[in-house]
Amino acid sequence: MKKIIIEKENADTINFSLLDKSTPIFAKKDNVLCGMIVQELGKGWILRLGGSSGATGFYGSLRECLSSCDRYEYEFYIV
Repeated sequence: MKKIIIEKENADTINFSLLDKSTPIFAKKDNVLCGMIVQELGKGWILRLGGSSGATGFYGSLRECLSSCDRYEYEFYIV
């Protein structure tokens, strides 16, 4: 897995600007896989934690959604 970052990058990271929005994005917290970023039609982007649970609500852009989760210390990864 490669960790998604907004600014710098190394071999185990990918810069947000290079991210393909159709690539599955997984969330980890305390190094445990706990959810996935999804785009729900008519609602926007959200971090789904399982079932109908979301971390922070819906956002109009993927970047806004990822940034909204910073305060909860989620890290995001792609395969």
